[in-house]
Amino acid sequence: MVKIKYKFIGWNKVDNSDKVWVVIELSSNKYIKCWGRRGKKMSTQIVEKNTFAREEEIRLKTQKGYKRIETDQLQTVYPEFEGDLQKTVVWSILAN
Repeated sequence: MVKIKYKFIGWNKVDNSDKVWVVIELSSNKYIKCWGRRGKKMSTQIVEKNTFAREEEIRLKTQKGYKRIETDQLQTVYPEFEGDLQKTVVWSILAN
């Protein structure tokens, strides 16, 4: 099993919004972004940027209202997330 290296887990639940945005590190300059409405199919994107650019993107998301949550809170917010994501991470690692 692949250990997931979460760099940011954000949840935006304001008014009718209920979205999750997650950043997972694959290597020092490669990561996966996952996002979408909770309970719907998540979108994913593999990104190659330096750490500074990644942290700037996280800062912008927090300014838009995403609150940082911990891994155990993610299990409460979106219980299927880690299982779905394991497959995505494994395939992205194997593809490189």
